[in-house]
Amino acid sequence: MTGSVAYWRHSPIAGLAAAAVVVTAVTAALFPLSELDPGVSSGVLYVLGVLLVATYWGLWLGLVASVASALALDFFHTHPAHHFLADDAEDLVAIVVLLVTAIVASVIADRARQRADEAEQRLQLEAELRARESERVRLREVRASRARVLEAADRERRRLERDLHDGAQQRLV
Repeated sequence: MTGSVAYWRHSPIAGLAAAAVVVTAVTAALFPLSELDPGVSSGVLYVLGVLLVATYWGLWLGLVASVASALALDFFHTHPAHHFLADDAEDLVAIVVLLVTAIVASVIADRARQRADEAEQRLQLEAELRARESERVRLREVRASRARVLEAADRERRRLERDLHDGAQQRLV
């Protein structure tokens, strides 16, 4: 992973900004549709946004996006005079269900992200171990080759000694 990508992935500020952008984008997409869907079934889109945030930035920012999503959905179903809390009990229950679902989705997405990171680390370690093992094999081969070269040189030296001893020395004697 490049440095700037790693920075943005681990930056809480970038995560907060992304959570805000996701909730705002879903809200902007749902606002024109609020007349077509007066219920809270459109909250599923918020859960998808929460999954994206939690998968990339982790549990805490997923939880922040979950709460922000529930508040945004509540905003659609609140009478302007009440400011918060939907007028209809069914809407309120649906918003609470959305919040619980988004929280559970955040936990699941964060756990999946952790497992993927662990798997990536294991793969890197395995690659390192394979590289070290191949280096050990190469080192053993080099040592064996060196031993063969030294043995061949010793044999040749002994042959020359024998030739000198048996040939030239005998003739001189």
